[in-house]
Amino acid sequence: MKIESVRVVRDRLSEMIMTLPRGPVIITKNGRPCAALVAIDEGMDLEAFLVAHNLRLVALIERGLSERSGRSLEQVEREIAKRERKLRRRR
Repeated sequence: MKIESVRVVRDRLSEMIMTLPRGPVIITKNGRPCAALVAIDEGMDLEAFLVAHNLRLVALIERGLSERSGRSLEQVEREIAKRERKLRRRR
């Protein structure tokens, strides 16, 4: 794992990408962590990566698994759409 400033990553992005197999690059802004540059494993498709890194979706899945509520897929999709509409209205 490396820790680099936004400026260094911007100036040396190709070099940073080459180091990703050894671990992520933590990017700092004004000395504080603000992002991470991570590798996508060869065997992982983009959709799997996006699902795994969507905190809201992961939380919904975990809640659904813990509740075992027996809701249908359509009910879950409606709930997700409703929450997304609420979030958009707040912005």
